[in-house]
Amino acid sequence: MAEGEKSEGSRPPTIEMVAAKAGVGRQTVSYAINQPQRVAAPTLARVRAAIEELGYRPNRVARSLRTQSTRTIGYRVQPTPHGLPSPVLDRFVHALAGTARQAGYNILLCAAEDDTEELEVYGELIQSAAVDAFVLSDPVYADPRPAWLADRGVPSVSFGRIWGLEHASAWVDVDGAAGTRAAVDHLVENGHRDIAFLGLPADRATVDDRFRGWRSAMHHHGLSTSGLTTRGAARSLEEAQRLAAKLLGKRRPTAVVASHDLLAIACYHEAERLGLTVGTDLAVVGFDDSPPASMARPGLSSVSQPLESVGAEIVRLVVGILAGELPRDHEVVLAPELVIRGSSGPVQVQSRNSSSSS
Repeated sequence: MAEGEKSEGSRPPTIEMVAAKAGVGRQTVSYAINQPQRVAAPTLARVRAAIEELGYRPNRVARSLRTQSTRTIGYRVQPTPHGLPSPVLDRFVHALAGTARQAGYNILLCAAEDDTEELEVYGELIQSAAVDAFVLSDPVYADPRPAWLADRGVPSVSFGRIWGLEHASAWVDVDGAAGTRAAVDHLVENGHRDIAFLGLPADRATVDDRFRGWRSAMHHHGLSTSGLTTRGAARSLEEAQRLAAKLLGKRRPTAVVASHDLLAIACYHEAERLGLTVGTDLAVVGFDDSPPASMARPGLSSVSQPLESVGAEIVRLVVGILAGELPRDHEVVLAPELVIRGSSGPVQVQSRNSSSSS
């Protein structure tokens, strides 16, 4: 039992006790719980510390009856192909749930096998008044979900920008193009000229953004991109390795920028099969900086996404939109960071085909 609870015997802590502990008024505590954006950062920190110390928990049922708000945000957990782990998704969900809790919200996770079932699940949650808003992820071109939800009066914020929509939507995105540009710049500094791109299909806007960054950086450095691109589905490590084999078989680059760490790790396997050493014969850079990146030998250079900041920004947007303080088409772009490890060393072996200026 917390120290504050002991002094009051068996009586549960109240909002008045939190206010007294933090040295603020009752209304300030209410704002800190319900609308934290209205409270100055030092005061908010003091109130949250008092809440934590006293073990205070708001009566969410009573509050929802007063405000007609559930204080709950819905999020569909994307299915992982072939049972593959998704450490990036895990990090994002953890960051989202932690930030939502600080803002006085809960995350309701739901499952759906495909896009059609996803909208059916959303409809059921809306019908039962179970959520106030939704967080979307893995957007596609002209994604129908934001408009579908808006037509039903439910706001949404997407992790990933929504391309090709007439209907404006709110989103938070990591600048994937900046990430792959940084990867190419780093490889060029290490003497590489034949720098290939290995990516997933073109129907995912996120991957296209990363592809555009690679292409623009190659053109900026006066390097050819001809014959240096392979894209396709990779729902397993075996499929990813087949893509890597296709890329390395048609024209041997000295370096590869992969749109995901899974594809980068597949390059390790294919390099070993070809008798090449990653980091000397072949440089590889991935994207996401997932746990396998640091465990690989040599360590995989990878573009790291600030997922904790993504989660915080998404919750900030959801809370602001629900409070009527932010537009429903608010957009935020965050910068990634290139984490350099041993896989992207200087060029050691010249490729069979020297590149030419584009």
